[in-house]
Amino acid sequence: MGALSTSNREKDEEKFGPLLPGCISIPYNDIQQLYDHANNTTAAIIVEGIQGEGGLRTMTKKFAHALNTVAQRHNIILIADEVQTGLGRCAAVSASSLLDLAPDIITLAKPLAAGLPLSATLLTGKINAILEQGDHGSTFGGGPAITAVALAVVHKIYNKRFLQTLKKKSRILDEQLQKLLSSPGVKELRGIGFLRGIVLHDAIPVSRIIQRALEHGLVVLQSGKNVVRIAPPLVISPKLLAQGVAILHRVIGLCTKEYLKEKI
Repeated sequence: MGALSTSNREKDEEKFGPLLPGCISIPYNDIQQLYDHANNTTAAIIVEGIQGEGGLRTMTKKFAHALNTVAQRHNIILIADEVQTGLGRCAAVSASSLLDLAPDIITLAKPLAAGLPLSATLLTGKINAILEQGDHGSTFGGGPAITAVALAVVHKIYNKRFLQTLKKKSRILDEQLQKLLSSPGVKELRGIGFLRGIVLHDAIPVSRIIQRALEHGLVVLQSGKNVVRIAPPLVISPKLLAQGVAILHRVIGLCTKEYLKEKI
């Protein structure tokens, strides 16, 4: 219930409410709202470098700097949710490192053990000094086998050559995605690295794009109300990247034409 209380989604309140009191959400990247609401009574601030479920909007470096400043000024714990953005997904070790964000806590999961159930919480010395043995535990803390897999994943992600390859393929993906802007159904592109969003004109249903893409052998997701989310495997080849974007280009074009016909 604690995590749902910070999601700011009305459907969560309707289904699972009442949620925890004292949790508020401010507009993303709004520095003035941050300064207006953060004070000495604020316990913690939880942020995503890229909003995985909120439309793939990326945090600005100015907002990251403001978060660092506010957290230090008021002794607020700054928590970075890197469950979707961490471990290579942004063609870097973390989104925080790209944005110059200085969190006290980082949460990791999803790719940490290559698909096996495992999560981790990274702490600075400041936070670790507060905790005592038994204060924190985890259902998915991992046994010997799963943590061995995670160790191999971490060694792979931190390999400089692998990160260089990710950056190269990320540039290739971006070049391919730029072609989608020629479609009248596409408004803009969002995201970083291998976590990207294609913003559609509001009237074009994302669900139709997802279904048509699946019919062509491509799996994509939805983020927010009108954003197609793509998160290809980090080990994907440039050839498959190009093929996947080509399918998206074709599908978005078809769905846009269908929409225009229905409108007429």
